[in-house]
Amino acid sequence: MESEKYFQGYSSRLGDHLFPGEDFYDREACHFVSELLARHGGVSTPQAFLILLETFTPEMVQHKIDNPDWSTERTVSRWENMTKKLIRQRTEQRFGAELAAAHSSGQK
Repeated sequence: MESEKYFQGYSSRLGDHLFPGEDFYDREACHFVSELLARHGGVSTPQAFLILLETFTPEMVQHKIDNPDWSTERTVSRWENMTKKLIRQRTEQRFGAELAAAHSSGQK
């Protein structure tokens, strides 16, 4: 049996801004936003952030994929079908004007 794995904690102003709540799902999403920023450096635009989000897999989720157990499917599903979508939705709400301007000018 594998011993319990501990993961580094991450925090960021963007994560706190997008997910100011204290419930489990807000804290988890805040952590994942912060982890993405820490692992991928200076993301300068909302568009770049959303592009990275599409291919990003949080360390905790990747660990579950690499070391499957009874909760792997649920963890991966929650990331892909709930948390990632929530991060995208909050980013689009917060940066809607910037995203629309970039889209209309053809930027990525």
